[in-house]
Amino acid sequence: MLPQIGYMRSLPTEGIAALSPDLVLLSSEAGPADAVAVLRAARLAVWTIEDAAGPGAAEAKIRGVSEALGRDGEPLARTVAADWAALDASIAAVARRPRVLFVLSLARGAPLVSGEGTHADAAIAAAGGINPMRGWRGYRPLSAESAAALAPGIIVMMDHVLAEAGGPEAALRSPALAATPAARSGRLLGLDAAFMLGFGPRAAHARLVLARLLHPDARYADLPERPWTAA
Repeated sequence: MLPQIGYMRSLPTEGIAALSPDLVLLSSEAGPADAVAVLRAARLAVWTIEDAAGPGAAEAKIRGVSEALGRDGEPLARTVAADWAALDASIAAVARRPRVLFVLSLARGAPLVSGEGTHADAAIAAAGGINPMRGWRGYRPLSAESAAALAPGIIVMMDHVLAEAGGPEAALRSPALAATPAARSGRLLGLDAAFMLGFGPRAAHARLVLARLLHPDARYADLPERPWTAA
């Protein structure tokens, strides 16, 4: 079991330094900036990997990490890119694209949902869905009236958020979601956040899983099993 040191947007500098790492790989989204400055001032080797989502994101991260480690990541990057591209035609051919709303949190009453520029938005688009929150950037709270007007046919949540909400039925009974088509049909998907939203080496396989969930009647080719996709 690897040590848990906290959330990337609230870096615990003392905990990281106490591990005496030879190299610290940071997402470009990590912070706050003062914490990153403290790590550099402590003379730790810090390497930042640009965070991104969507086509090309996984390969860029693989190349960034391999450069930091002094390894040749090109074969892995090319394989992941080929797996991703293998799905392009079949996903593009899907005729009916569902409206898919990603709910980050239900804990504070109004759901916090994803708009443009988020990993969830990129994942929905890559799998052949339509994010009804396009036109808004980042994450923002959603009222019951807005949720009903957006009319998502599918709601996606992270597994642990769904568990905290009391499960699918309880989540869909929440006032902000109860009037949506997704709630009426019971179409709520609980997904593993790291797998679906990480856009790392497993990105193509995550894309296939989500596409099959969004379009259960569509047919997709199976992707080859890869050593890095094994559970």
